[in-house]
Amino acid sequence: MLVHASEAYKAARPQEKEKAKINLESASTSFWGAYNVVETVADTPLFETVRIYGYRLWELTTELGSTSVMGPENFDAVRPLIAPARRDTVAAMRGELGLGGDPASDINPFAGTPLEEKYANGKRSRPGPLVL
Repeated sequence: MLVHASEAYKAARPQEKEKAKINLESASTSFWGAYNVVETVADTPLFETVRIYGYRLWELTTELGSTSVMGPENFDAVRPLIAPARRDTVAAMRGELGLGGDPASDINPFAGTPLEEKYANGKRSRPGPLVL
């Protein structure tokens, strides 16, 4: 949610910026509330993994303003690093809960349908940002 709100704010036209800012602030509040709970109850491996995910998200969102460590010109370089950090966080959570297994990141949501092969042979990386 925070990634999408960041992208929406970055892409917003001037007349849409205020609403996009409110959505970004709400998404940020939600994420950091959950983040604090996870860090409070997590064992060290999950704690370290969620910290990487959180700090990457923090850098992404602060690149929209003036408090970024690396600067706004790095938004497009930071953005693709969010999904792998999220997957690592989910895998660490599953491990800590004893659920085992690392959920596949290369699933084909159209497996078993007439679109299975078309999706598998697609030229774009998935999932990408929503662009209409």
